[in-house]
Amino acid sequence: MVESTNKRLRPATVGDTVLVHPIPDVDRGRGDHKNVKGVITAFKDGFYSIGTEYGKLESGFTRNQFSACSEKLLDNSAVPDNFITLREVARQSSSGTGKGFF
Repeated sequence: MVESTNKRLRPATVGDTVLVHPIPDVDRGRGDHKNVKGVITAFKDGFYSIGTEYGKLESGFTRNQFSACSEKLLDNSAVPDNFITLREVARQSSSGTGKGFF
């Protein structure tokens, strides 16, 4: 299984733009995006650290939890040094007020 996964998913490198998917339904509103745009900031012990325009995500991600983008949409220099949860990133990137519609 590991070999087939490695063939299907190429390794990501630091600086690659990725889409973290999916954001759980309980963490996002009905009209919000289903994934978060980020950039790989580090790789250690099989886990990738991902930063967004709102901060670095607290948890580490394995390769099957995100998709690599062909375009460079975000740069490491645009990532703030604070740590943030995936739920908070979903709320901040929401087109509304987070979970609810008014």
